[in-house]
Amino acid sequence: MYKITAIYDNGGKTAYRYTVVLNEYVVVNGHRVYTALFLSDNPDCGQDIAQVYSSNCGEQHPGKEITLDDLPEDVQKHVIERLMQIKQGCLRPAWREYFIEIAKVVSSRSTCLRRRYGAVIVKDNVIVSTGYNGSPRGSVNCVDRGICRRKELNIPSGQRYELCEAVHAEQNAVINGSPERMKDATIYIAGFEEDNTFAEGRPCLLCGRVIRNAQIKEVVYLSKDGSIVVGEDSYLKI
Repeated sequence: MYKITAIYDNGGKTAYRYTVVLNEYVVVNGHRVYTALFLSDNPDCGQDIAQVYSSNCGEQHPGKEITLDDLPEDVQKHVIERLMQIKQGCLRPAWREYFIEIAKVVSSRSTCLRRRYGAVIVKDNVIVSTGYNGSPRGSVNCVDRGICRRKELNIPSGQRYELCEAVHAEQNAVINGSPERMKDATIYIAGFEEDNTFAEGRPCLLCGRVIRNAQIKEVVYLSKDGSIVVGEDSYLKI
């Protein structure tokens, strides 16, 4: 049974204004894991989600801890309604949460040893295509060889992509999609680290260019702190 254990006012330090923690955290592989609602200032905008949040055990939450009474009245009402929905077993995910969850499942097909990513391109709430990161068709998968050259060389994330044999999830989703259907669509991205904690889903510069060239209108990704981020226009103007 979920109950409120803490509420934070993030004050613009994260993608969402408020974080409502719904249960006591547990420690998994050195990370705190718990369920939370992430809300914006306007609860009617459809950006609230209920999902697992993960962070390092020694890391403090960036927000200021507040009480339920400190929340704006309309946000309070929304939180209470969501808790009632959870209690009654009829919590229906918002579209963004729904497609991010699908992107998580798609990531399970990844053949990368370092990080697993999944991408889903959606238009009018209908899936256009999906993609995950892995070796090109006809090549031996890194997961089958058990060797990652970039990992062996201790290359940081986001550097020396020329040494990586994998095609990124976003690129594969675009390759698999119809150009006509991708125009003005939304791409959802989710990823996991080796220890199954969330990986940063923000597209790299190259994928940003590919997304822009496919005329995809919006980028939505799962951030490392477990919140869903709606990418600003700069992603599509690289």
